[in-house]
Amino acid sequence: GFRSFQESMASACSEFYAVVMENVEHQDDRCARMMIRGFIIPLVKKCPPNCWRQWLGTILPPLLQHMHSRLTGAWLAHATGQQRNNNVQQHQQGGAGIKSAGMDEEILKEASMREITREHLSLLLVLTAG
Repeated sequence: GFRSFQESMASACSEFYAVVMENVEHQDDRCARMMIRGFIIPLVKKCPPNCWRQWLGTILPPLLQHMHSRLTGAWLAHATGQQRNNNVQQHQQGGAGIKSAGMDEEILKEASMREITREHLSLLLVLTAG
């Protein structure tokens, strides 16, 4: 019954934690966003209150810390123009076609950063509504 499901979920929690956290640092923004949207948020929403500590207590703190560091670094680089400066230096060596491709890539990176930020904030909202 439900009790055996809870027990099996508790035993699988450490394995799940290892899979999620060992790879999250290497995921691109799109994959991390899909993991948060498609798996972490539904898990938080459906987790029984008496299992929060057991199931989510090992997963959420390092995930939230990683996402905070990741997004802080990305937004700092964006705000200080580091990405733009790197692209400008690379494009000064190339022609007009390369400049256009570089600007398109920068726009896509910014859109991706905004999307993963939105998903992270959605997760925080779900956690606070708890």
